[in-house]
Amino acid sequence: PSLPVQQESARLDPPILGELAAVRAVAAGSQFDTIRLESSSSEVISYDPENRFLRSVLALGRARSLDIAANIQDAIHAYGEARALSESVGNAHIQVVAGSRLAELWAVQGELHQSANAHRSVLRMAENSPERRSAMGAMSHVGLGSVLYEWNDVEGAGAHFEEGIRQAMRW
Repeated sequence: PSLPVQQESARLDPPILGELAAVRAVAAGSQFDTIRLESSSSEVISYDPENRFLRSVLALGRARSLDIAANIQDAIHAYGEARALSESVGNAHIQVVAGSRLAELWAVQGELHQSANAHRSVLRMAENSPERRSAMGAMSHVGLGSVLYEWNDVEGAGAHFEEGIRQAMRW
């Protein structure tokens, strides 16, 4: 940060500084600036190490950035971290996004059973969520449909594709 920002930051409480660093980290992640993302993420943890909600957001941002950079193994680890942290604080939206994308990466690696199980887990969570009418399960319906299609279960795949599209239209 610039000198005036640093001087102003000196007057803020550590949790607020952690939130500001989280905003910078999310912005860096959306620009695929992994160096700034890691730097801001470390800053968040130093200001507010117990804030698992912010850490789940940062892990998801880092996972997406690694995913787009085709760093599959590190992305899998980061999505797993985001899923676990978001589960521990009850953040269903990050849990669904991280779980669905994790399942997709397992499918890409040929781990179809692990992928299908992860998609089913996300769908169970989405079904039991208070936001049940949202599009939370759309990604996993489509992902599970792809796995079922790979296994030649065309009827099951079609049903999941249709439900995924129906849910996605709610966005």
